[in-house]
Amino acid sequence: DLSEIEKEYKTDEKVGPKIAGRLETFVNTLKENRLSDEKMKEKIEKYKQPENFKLQVPRVNPELWSKLDHNTKSDDFALQKIQRAVVKTTICAVRTCDLVREKKSAVKKDVLPMLADTISMNLKTIHDISMERRRRIVTASKLDKQLASVDTPVSDLLWDDLSSVIETVKSNSKLTQMLSNAGRGQ
Repeated sequence: DLSEIEKEYKTDEKVGPKIAGRLETFVNTLKENRLSDEKMKEKIEKYKQPENFKLQVPRVNPELWSKLDHNTKSDDFALQKIQRAVVKTTICAVRTCDLVREKKSAVKKDVLPMLADTISMNLKTIHDISMERRRRIVTASKLDKQLASVDTPVSDLLWDDLSSVIETVKSNSKLTQMLSNAGRGQ
């Protein structure tokens, strides 16, 4: 029966306090009537990179990008677009946090932790998207799978020092092969 199927799709997630009237209406309107691409672009352009820290969508290392096929590049562009939006929402939250921090207010004790959570969740999402981009590029390029799992920092490039990462992967592969051969008595 349909009610049994419906139960499957209901969330068991615990809920917090209600959101105030106008804000609830605003959020529900945005959920139902998604922000247009044009409006999203306006909002993305509105929040500029702060002068004293760099937060951006990392580029694919040029030596890899030139070897990627059209489909892989298209997939990566789609992920970059999502990642760019998360970067800008993080910058917006950082700016808001900075404004709240400057004000002397009781609201500060409630708002700052929520904004800090927003920032930390966005930064985690930005990192996760970068790791997914790495995984997809490694898979599409038929590169050593270890390149996707190497825990190297992401800067303005997906692999901060690609040649060093490749050398580490090669060394690890040689060591694994030597240990494997030693275990077989060879």
